[in-house]
Amino acid sequence: MSAILAIATYVAYVFIVVMYTIKAVKYARLPMHLRWELYPIPKPRTFIGRFLYVLKDNFTLSEYFHRNKTYWLALYPWHVGFICVIGLHVLCLVAAAVMLLGLPVSAKTTNPLGLGIYYVILVIGVISFVAGSLGSIGLIIKRSTDAEMRPYTSPVNYFNYVFTLAVFLSGLYAWYFVDPTFAEYREFWKGLIRFTPVDVEPAAAVHIILFALFLIYL
Repeated sequence: MSAILAIATYVAYVFIVVMYTIKAVKYARLPMHLRWELYPIPKPRTFIGRFLYVLKDNFTLSEYFHRNKTYWLALYPWHVGFICVIGLHVLCLVAAAVMLLGLPVSAKTTNPLGLGIYYVILVIGVISFVAGSLGSIGLIIKRSTDAEMRPYTSPVNYFNYVFTLAVFLSGLYAWYFVDPTFAEYREFWKGLIRFTPVDVEPAAAVHIILFALFLIYL
């Protein structure tokens, strides 16, 4: 089982890097499009100003908030969970690398870096699973009960929400019942770095497999 989890994770991360690279090259080679101003153009004129504007828009989803507040109440936690679950896995990779360098990452360490990484992972992980689960459920309910949105909701939309709900709920279950400090998952990443697969609890294994499939689906 450990080998299957390792292979699935390797394949998922290699796949997503290759595919995004291909897409980036493809878009870079396309001719410049005409500006029809169909999307709000950032007001700031400087590069930093535009960057901060786009960053704010992506992290707050302010356009959705102004246009449909009840939809935003479901979409925003789903969006936060989506960002945080990716951040969680990246941070666990960083923590594993730090641990291999000899720095402990735990609540008992006196090293401020190891202690900081430990608590950031814990906070990001819990936020991801809780917010993502609530957001996914909220979006399913909102899309299926709102008379205005229901005609524009395709089966693919429902599949996306159910799929992400499975990712978030599996992570929440594994965290709460199996690995409350994410120590097992950090050990899993240490094994990946050293190319020595590590066994994990079945609940954690389900989340790892679902997240690998989630990355490929992206």
